[in-house]
Amino acid sequence: MWNEIPAFYPHIGRRFHLRSRFIDNWGKVKLVKLELFKSNKRVMWLTFNGKNTNSMNWFDKNNLVDSSFNDLAPCSTFNFFSIDGHVIKNSLGRRFFINRSYHGCAQDYGWFVIADTYRYCSWEKRGPEPVFIYTRNQSSRNYNQDANTAETMVISVLMDI
Repeated sequence: MWNEIPAFYPHIGRRFHLRSRFIDNWGKVKLVKLELFKSNKRVMWLTFNGKNTNSMNWFDKNNLVDSSFNDLAPCSTFNFFSIDGHVIKNSLGRRFFINRSYHGCAQDYGWFVIADTYRYCSWEKRGPEPVFIYTRNQSSRNYNQDANTAETMVISVLMDI
């Protein structure tokens, strides 16, 4: 195991980004874990099979191994499940998007999204970008009624070095 994250990181706030140099050597990744934290407590996690992936396509429903959501599986219904998410230039920016359905902003259902620079619906406007939004109750819920925000996102990899 090897950790590039400095000891001070959990205490510096959400506006700071760290990027490991191992991302550039992705070929030996076995597992990838994405976690969200609020007040230094883990509030959501997803684990993916990292074999035969790259730094952009590991976040895929077919690679999902396990998660904190009780209704999220590769066979679940999605209209988006990708790092690229749903982006429309100068209009919409949803990354790392796991979404079930759109039915107008009041009826949008999903599991997780990072709301980026351009935010269209009120449920995306919960603070300065990026906003890490996940649904409570460990299942797909309405973003307006059952979503919460996290302060920190951590992506960890298990790999051969």
